[in-house]
Amino acid sequence: MTNRRIVVLTVAGYLLASVALWLYSTGRVNEMSKVLLDYAAKDIAKFGAEESCLRLLGDWHVGETGCYLFFDRRTGLLANEPPGHPELKGMAVSDVQVSGEPMDMEKLLALRGRHLSFVRVRGEWCDGRVIALRDSVVLAVTPWNEYYDSAYDTFFLGSFLLLVLAAVFLWVVLKMRRDAATLARLRREEDAQREKDMAMAKSIQRHALPSEFPPYPELAPIIDLYAIMRAAKEVGGDFYDFGSVGGNRFSVLIADVSGKGIPGAMFMMRAKSTLKSLIAAGRPLAETVTEVNARLCEGNSDGLFVTAWIGIVDLGDGTVEYVNAGHNPPLVKAAGGTIRWVENEPDLPLAAMPGIAYESHRMRLGLGDMLVLYTDGVTEASDGHGGFSGEGRLEAAVRAVSGSARSMCDGIRVSVDMFAGTAPQTDDITVLSFGFNGARRVFPASDEGIRRSAAFVDGFGLGPDAAVVVDEIVSNIVRCSGTSEFSVEVRRGGTLVFADDGVAFDPLQRDAPDVEAGAEERKAGGLGIFLVRQLAREVKYERRNGKNVLTVTL
Repeated sequence: MTNRRIVVLTVAGYLLASVALWLYSTGRVNEMSKVLLDYAAKDIAKFGAEESCLRLLGDWHVGETGCYLFFDRRTGLLANEPPGHPELKGMAVSDVQVSGEPMDMEKLLALRGRHLSFVRVRGEWCDGRVIALRDSVVLAVTPWNEYYDSAYDTFFLGSFLLLVLAAVFLWVVLKMRRDAATLARLRREEDAQREKDMAMAKSIQRHALPSEFPPYPELAPIIDLYAIMRAAKEVGGDFYDFGSVGGNRFSVLIADVSGKGIPGAMFMMRAKSTLKSLIAAGRPLAETVTEVNARLCEGNSDGLFVTAWIGIVDLGDGTVEYVNAGHNPPLVKAAGGTIRWVENEPDLPLAAMPGIAYESHRMRLGLGDMLVLYTDGVTEASDGHGGFSGEGRLEAAVRAVSGSARSMCDGIRVSVDMFAGTAPQTDDITVLSFGFNGARRVFPASDEGIRRSAAFVDGFGLGPDAAVVVDEIVSNIVRCSGTSEFSVEVRRGGTLVFADDGVAFDPLQRDAPDVEAGAEERKAGGLGIFLVRQLAREVKYERRNGKNVLTVTL
């Protein structure tokens, strides 16, 4: 509503209230007139006799300035001298007009018992009441001025007060509108600044989370890694991280900060950087997490905390050392399709309480196993009708997905979205999938390295053919390449990869030995690779980044 319309409505309201006040004032004084005239009629009825009425009431007042007019029925003349009205002495009944009509005795008697308005007595307007006596007709009158003066006073005083109230009301309304407009402008500015801050925090958070997949191309044959994070607000409190810890170890973690918005995002970044820096130091995991908790408890005035699951994977055999700081238990989907929950009694969340000593646990991933980490936004997603997604739906989604780590993350996200429908997302949804598809170890180029590499491959149960292949190829690397070390990689599906930085040599280019010739006639060399090619389905060689790389698929 515009200010102009408010002013118009206020003025209209004032005028209507003034009219109502005038009607009320006149109505009240009119009632007063009726009361006075009713009392006058009662006084006449009380005295009754003609002589006593004339003697006693002839010089009484009706109200303050009204009077009794006793008209003689025979002469039609005034029989008394009303006090305060000498001008009425000797007046005739014809000097009285009712509603503009001159009166006579018959007309006046016809009006007895009624309350009369517009009675004119020698030019003065009055209200009147006619009472018939035996020899007289009494007209009790009260002049208009007597009670309309009171009405005027009441009206003008009330109108003035109404005007003051209308002015105050108008000032208050216009001031409130002005203040509301100012407040709305300030809120818009505040919202714009908040949106700007949230966009900045969201950008910081987005750049803080790894987003390139696969993250380590050189490890692509060994690990399959993918993660998603979808915030419930512009900035969420969930985060994930991963990276090489040194040697043959790889870290994965997922966490959920208790707060949301900018405070949660800032605490999330602090927790993430603290975890990353201390994990990279290579100290024992339980000791590392204990130190992280101590640091996050310092200066935590907002009382925020972090649930987290942190794991260190040995890429040589799939052993996982992990700490569960109050987080949801992960799942492991085995290469054969079976699913198990990694359940143990969790420790307290990080930053929940200082002085906590955390405990680490161990498990082992087999080739082709996939570790699935998630936050409670996955299992506590609501359908808007009081239902929650739950762990059963998560397990069903993991069971239904086959393939890559990305397929696993997308499958879980789709499952949550199908359950939630159009219900708003109330918590961050984060999933990290880690597939252990191969193991790699580095060995010294020595007889000890030959024995250790054979034991390493044998641990995966690939059979006697794999043992022969490893023995032949590793013996050639140790004795002929001139390298100081070599690596052996076991991949899902029975693939072995051997790499060394020795002199370039492609064993597949050598002529196949004449196995039918006698030992004295056959040329030296080539028999080992010939045997490997007979046992394998495929053998490939390439010179990559200054290394000999031989891939054998059994």
